[in-house]
Amino acid sequence: MKTPNFENIKAASEIDLQKHAVIEASAGTGKTYTLIELVMRLLIEQHMRIDKILLVTFTEQATGELKARIRQRLIEALKATDDGAMIDHLEQNISLLNQASIFTIHGFCHGALREFAFEQGAVFEPEVINDSDVWPLVLRQMKRSWPANQALIKQLKVFSHDKSISKVDDLLLQLASKYKSGFDSIYPSSFDFDIEDNIQQIRGLLKIPLFDYEAEFKSLKGLKSTSHQNLWLAVIQPFLSDLHSLIRGNDNNDIEAIIQLFSTHFASKADVNEVFFKSCPAAYKVEHNKSVAVENRALAVHFFKLIDALNQIWEAISNHQKVIKFSAIAPLLNELIQVSQQYKLERGLISYDDMILRLWQQLIDEQALPMNEQLLTQALRQKYQVAIIDEFQDTDIRQWEIFKLLFLKIGPVDSVAEWEHRLWVIGDPKQAIYGFRGADIHTYEAAKGEITSCFQGMAYRLNTNYRTVEGLIREMNRFFADDTTVNSAENSAWFDADAVCVEVPDEKTIDINKMPQMIDNKGLNAFNCLSVKQSDSGAVKTQLATKIASTIKHQIINQVEVSLKGVQRTLDASDVCILVRSNSDAEYIEVALQQMQIPFTFHKKKNLYQSIEAIHFQVLLTALAMPNDIKRVNNALLTLFFALQPNQLADFAEENLPTITALWLKIKEAVIAKDWIKVFDYLLSESGAMYRARNNRRRIANLKQLKQLLLKAALQNNLGAESLAKFFQQKREQTSSDEDLHHKDTEQKAVKIMTMHISKGLEFPVVFLFGGFGQGPADQFLQYYDETQKGMVYDLVKQNQKTYDEQQLKQAHQLYYVAMTRAIFMLFLPYVDESDCKISKPGWYVKTVMARLLATGMYQQTPAGSCSFPTKSDVPDKSNEVLSDFNLIVPTQLYRRRRNLHSFSSLSHYKNHASLAPIANDFSQNLTAELMNTEVQINVAEKVDTSPQIPGGVKTGHVLHGIFEHVDFVRINQHKYLTDVYQDDEIMAVIDQQMKLFKLENKAFDESDESNNMDQSLAQASNQPLDYRQQFADWTWHTLKKPLVALDGQNLASIALDNRCHELSFFWNEGNTHLTGFIDLFFSVVNKQEDFIDYYILDWKSNFSANGYSPTILSDEVMTQHQYHWQYQLYAMAMQRWFDALKANNEQMTSARLKGAIYVFSRGIDCQEEAQNGMFFDDFSKNHWQPEDIETELLQIDQFGAKS
Repeated sequence: MKTPNFENIKAASEIDLQKHAVIEASAGTGKTYTLIELVMRLLIEQHMRIDKILLVTFTEQATGELKARIRQRLIEALKATDDGAMIDHLEQNISLLNQASIFTIHGFCHGALREFAFEQGAVFEPEVINDSDVWPLVLRQMKRSWPANQALIKQLKVFSHDKSISKVDDLLLQLASKYKSGFDSIYPSSFDFDIEDNIQQIRGLLKIPLFDYEAEFKSLKGLKSTSHQNLWLAVIQPFLSDLHSLIRGNDNNDIEAIIQLFSTHFASKADVNEVFFKSCPAAYKVEHNKSVAVENRALAVHFFKLIDALNQIWEAISNHQKVIKFSAIAPLLNELIQVSQQYKLERGLISYDDMILRLWQQLIDEQALPMNEQLLTQALRQKYQVAIIDEFQDTDIRQWEIFKLLFLKIGPVDSVAEWEHRLWVIGDPKQAIYGFRGADIHTYEAAKGEITSCFQGMAYRLNTNYRTVEGLIREMNRFFADDTTVNSAENSAWFDADAVCVEVPDEKTIDINKMPQMIDNKGLNAFNCLSVKQSDSGAVKTQLATKIASTIKHQIINQVEVSLKGVQRTLDASDVCILVRSNSDAEYIEVALQQMQIPFTFHKKKNLYQSIEAIHFQVLLTALAMPNDIKRVNNALLTLFFALQPNQLADFAEENLPTITALWLKIKEAVIAKDWIKVFDYLLSESGAMYRARNNRRRIANLKQLKQLLLKAALQNNLGAESLAKFFQQKREQTSSDEDLHHKDTEQKAVKIMTMHISKGLEFPVVFLFGGFGQGPADQFLQYYDETQKGMVYDLVKQNQKTYDEQQLKQAHQLYYVAMTRAIFMLFLPYVDESDCKISKPGWYVKTVMARLLATGMYQQTPAGSCSFPTKSDVPDKSNEVLSDFNLIVPTQLYRRRRNLHSFSSLSHYKNHASLAPIANDFSQNLTAELMNTEVQINVAEKVDTSPQIPGGVKTGHVLHGIFEHVDFVRINQHKYLTDVYQDDEIMAVIDQQMKLFKLENKAFDESDESNNMDQSLAQASNQPLDYRQQFADWTWHTLKKPLVALDGQNLASIALDNRCHELSFFWNEGNTHLTGFIDLFFSVVNKQEDFIDYYILDWKSNFSANGYSPTILSDEVMTQHQYHWQYQLYAMAMQRWFDALKANNEQMTSARLKGAIYVFSRGIDCQEEAQNGMFFDDFSKNHWQPEDIETELLQIDQFGAKS
């Protein structure tokens, strides 16, 4: 089908009402306005009644908006005419408007099925359900028959590697939500491969000649000194010997044994060479004509011919295994879909997809009947004369065929005049972003061709942008379509210029005062790039998020002045929208905005049922369902509803907490009576949970929303505790409904965060993009369109990666087009400078937007006046830094762990109190050492230091920990003077956020206790801090800038981000004894003198020390009193076991050692003095204790705790 020639138009008045039409409307070109004007032209120019027009759009909200705007236009037209007949006609249409056919596609199909149920012989009022509720029920029903089908069970065991077949369930349910029977296909299936042919192919390849391969192998170059002998004896010779023993020279080869042999040796490897040569790729990889591999192939001709033959066999075996592995999926999927349909029909149920499917099926079936028997088709054709389909780029094959059958497929010429039925489809293929929901841009392209070529329809393009300021229009035209400065075809324009470039409105044809206008941009561009240098993915996101927050706070809110819809005003927080690629990306933005104290709200945030509040509700409901289970009850008492600490459970067991005991009894009594209103009132109000959450808007919103959902379910269905717990568990496992969206958590003006997909159809004065820098989790299968089959392919073995990637690239272009065109005045795009370090696994944002910014040179358009301070990505002064090319090996994502329990170590409790009363059973054998928070402040009558100090206490310790975890070490290192730190907004924002998080109010030192009284002028003259904020900044600067003897003079601020891990969690166990905890900082430096990579355990402390902070006093008094020696010895014991395990499996770790523990007491540190005051260091190579002794002591304490 040839591409139609589009006519550029500016208004609906240029559209021919007598013909079918395809109308493409780029973002901001007035699509909705045009749609409404077309309706008005039909009503006024053709005197058509509104109930003869079918108008289909994408959302329920859009249908309501269209009705309201059409009503307003009818009223305006009524006021503008004095023609009596026209007045009657318009008034009639106003009265008919409530019955107008303005629907979503599901609303139209469902309405048609109900209205014409008699013509179909169908149920008049089927109950609407979600398929996601039906499929698991049907699948469970199907699985009852599986044990009797041994062939099927064998196939499923191959699929799941003899493990649980829950993998089958997950795959089938995921495929069922996407697959369209009759159009789509599963790859591989029995139609793609013949298993017997595969076996015959393998047999045909088993022609391995005998030869002295060992001699040739030993002649190879590029192998390490011992590799020849080791590889031959340990790997190659045993394999060849086993293979020759299985090949008997006839067709009776033991194929299963041969397949098993290859699978055992080569596992997931794609190339036999990877196993035969292991860590010596240079010996076989031909990188250029003079490479060692070229010479080797000449030296060992027969050996490499052997490898080529083995690779052919392995490829055939791999294909065979893939077919076997997935052979059961396609039949099971078809059975699931068919049985589900039957299940729903028998019970009078209908899902949203069924609404489209059943109407389509009925219309298709009627095409085989004579015209007078096509009851449904003719009824709908008589009802509607014109159909206007909005957002047509998000259609699919069934939707398209429905409208084609009703409005394009006509009978004999004399039965209905062709022009009486018209179909107008309106959309924008550049905004086709819902492929994951089943939308099919390929169907749109085919439909466009059919309408214009087969049915003489017209093709129009709206090409005037009325939404966006001129400067941004010009820059986006350049970004999307300009190739004049691009040399590489890989980074060429995303779209044809004719399809994407838009014009600025002509001042002669529009009231320019109503157009958006920039009054004062405060030095910002319409099109801006926020740039950082590449380091690791997490750091880049943190840096960019901080930069976004800083720009919003300092350069946009209450700064930029605009004129919007004729009103001149200054932008506030609600005018800013940050569009993220995923919910996980939003977490970085939320943290950065919190640190800058910028209000924000996450629009349609998903995963309410996975929130911490939902987890606590689940724990509580489980305890209420099993009130005699001590372990469950103890867990409930630790939730946010009661907020007990683990060491308080013993007091509850002994009824030493009468208030909590009374509340628990009242809740149990209300549960027995099924008085759920009282239950939730007790939980949220009387328990103090809402009061404790008073500063956490999101928590309050989630608690209220979950309470309403649970209360509604309990009251409507008269549920008891067990039933309500099961109901809630099912909700948490099935997160497909709108109920799983978080409610809005603030009414104040706030920055909006939303995903790019949700932003479609919206507009915002200022838009920031964020996310998509790295690759997400691997897809379970590949989904792509096949031009030959004219349908989607679900590739379970990921065979056609190239086609998938090509289509994903186009979808990425479309998604980022949508996101970027939401902006009215300003657009901000992140850019990561890869000049020093490439992103190892770049995501689609890097491959599309960043690549295009680089190709066009637009990455240089940075906003004027942006922060000039270095970020973590900037290269710091490395004169004092010990560099390492060996990154810290830790489990991924540990930097995002947070301290949630704020209590003394349970181990310290046992060690100090031998007569401790018994505690709850669930804490005796699972010994949890809450080592992340063992701070106990010393009560002292006097201080050695007479300077002002923040009072001691747990809050102070938590704030200090939080600052060191989140502050940018590089920024600290860049500041030569302490006063510069006070002026650094980003550093101070981290301090403010941590003080707010732990509810530590800032105070000037002359406002606190008498011992802190000090004249402010004297304080300023002596560089003394004036308040708590500055005191924390003081501690942070001195601590991180202090040269440490333990590190040969290096300071902590110069430790590279890749070589440190904050809040490292660990787990140690011996028998039934388990030890868990967090290490404040775990880092490595290169010891060049001894050729080691030294690892250190570090703990931040805020303790007072009455007798000073010299290393000796810290060791003898503070460390001893609080058992900090034992604390780091426990750390070392756990980490040493981890090190031993890593060394056994990782060659990089052979030169690594656990060097020592550093305890940092920030109150006593002065970075400008030579003495090591405030620093305690234990060099493990010189210590007088052994990990084995610590282990023995720990096990003895655990036994005491279990017995007591």
